Amino acid sequence: TYEQALDDLPPHLLTEIDPGKLARCGEGYIARTQEIRAGRHHLLVLDWEGDYFPCYNSIEAAVNEVRSRNGVLILNHPFALTGKRVLTLPKTEEEEELIKSAYGLVDEVEVHNALCIDVLPWMYDLREINELAEKLRREEFRHFKGVASSDCHHYPDQLKIAGIYVDQVLIETKGMRGIREALLNKDFIRLGDPSKGPYISRMSLLEVALKEYQFMF
Repeated sequence: TYEQALDDLPPHLLTEIDPGKLARCGEGYIARTQEIRAGRHHLLVLDWEGDYFPCYNSIEAAVNEVRSRNGVLILNHPFALTGKRVLTLPKTEEEEELIKSAYGLVDEVEVHNALCIDVLPWMYDLREINELAEKLRREEFRHFKGVASSDCHHYPDQLKIAGIYVDQVLIETKGMRGIREALLNKDFIRLGDPSKGPYISRMSLLEVALKEYQFMF
């Protein structure tokens, strides 16, 4: 969590810009965010009021609670749905409609996830997750700009492989509100593309899979 990060990192590197929400750490920043499970989906939440969120049985219940606490919502890896034990591509028209409906409930969508790599050439290519997310955004939800992320929760050396760029002046002067405004106003640059990358290495994906048991089929 954000609070744990502040406790664990050397104090001389940290300066809170927005107490409880955003801190400068060396040449970068740490923000209070949370990825929550919402039915078949994963949502990234930021700039909300109050405590952290539990898991929800439906995306609608999650969205209602986040909105009631003034949070901003990003739909993570839209085409990797939560199954019984794994993340999986949609296999039915009903699941495809579930994804399309989720696009209509959030403030932004993730279209490039650096973990979704070409695992085994010509046999097992997870880049389709990103390509489908970008295709739906481009064809039916052009008001979204699409964000990118490394999704490397526990691997600091790869955290910055992909992401979005927000003007540093906006962050320094407005704190978390500046990041909120950048996302809602589409005033950011996406650093990551489904067709061009960057993507993490196959060995890195294997390490994540073995440690976190999040296989995709």
